[in-house]
Amino acid sequence: MSGYKPLLKWQNTTLIEYQIKTLFDGGVDEVIVVVGYNYESITPYIENSNASVVLNNKFASGRASSIIEGMKFVSPDTTSIMILGVDQPRNSVIINQLLYQHSSLDYLITYPSFDGKGGHPIIFSSILREELMLISETSSGIRLITEKYKEKINKVEMQEPLVRLDLNTSNEYSEAFARWGSR
Repeated sequence: MSGYKPLLKWQNTTLIEYQIKTLFDGGVDEVIVVVGYNYESITPYIENSNASVVLNNKFASGRASSIIEGMKFVSPDTTSIMILGVDQPRNSVIINQLLYQHSSLDYLITYPSFDGKGGHPIIFSSILREELMLISETSSGIRLITEKYKEKINKVEMQEPLVRLDLNTSNEYSEAFARWGSR
């Protein structure tokens, strides 16, 4: 992927600014942005938001280390924990629908799907906080938790392919930008 993902353009702003705004607009109370690689260049884009910034010095060891670092700063009274990568832009309608589905039903885990295939973001009940703190790259990360509690998952089918979007390559970004990001 050419370019630093958090600073790629998306809907007249950067991906990181878009994600923060979308999360708050969708009903998330607290946004924690975990930064690592090249954090000096991203921090100025976060400082003027209501999001908290957490530095993960172990970012090179994988995504699990960022999740664990962020979990350390989640408020003790939080009931739900949403995990979403900066390279998975979602709109506030998706965020709001998932939060509603998760809070109104008795499930430990909620995530969207499109055409029967899972997407993001994923929401965990805070009951799983300690287990989230124990994930690792070698144990398949959060997948181990979703497998363990597969009977307590609320898979919300949506008519929106955006829930499956993950910007891993320049081609994926270009196609997604043309479809959703240039508005």
